[in-house]
Amino acid sequence: MNSKRISAESNPSQYKTPSAFTDEELYAALRQDLIAELDAINLYEAHRAACKDPALKDLLEHIIDEEKAHVKLLQDYLASKGQWSAKDHEVESFTTRLVAKYSGV
Repeated sequence: MNSKRISAESNPSQYKTPSAFTDEELYAALRQDLIAELDAINLYEAHRAACKDPALKDLLEHIIDEEKAHVKLLQDYLASKGQWSAKDHEVESFTTRLVAKYSGV
């Protein structure tokens, strides 16, 4: 597998319909999805930290848990296809820490 920088420019979903993805393009899109899930977790964590309403804090915690589950599912799927190994990607240090923190790895 070759290393690629994961960026908006390499996101194949910007250029093709999903039915036209090659396997490699689909895996790249799924890595983008993984990063989006991590971004969502960070956003919800910030909202929860700034929130004073206990009911909203609980709701945000539930949403964060769901996002963590999505991270784990995507990571496991990509790993099962030989498409996720943190050392293979330039986003490794940042993403690996977040994946470990939020997916219980």
